[in-house]
Amino acid sequence: MGIYEENARFILISLLLALYLIFGAILFYYVERENEITERLKKFH
Repeated sequence: MGIYEENARFILISLLLALYLIFGAILFYYVERENEITERLKKFH
């Protein structure tokens, strides 16, 4: 296995990890959004 293949594999894994984290953050945002809104309304009222 050459250096090019190792770099390509590293870049691919890095991109997949970044996409996984972004997808998880978006999913968490939409799951928790409604709860956050109700908590803020309780705090201010």
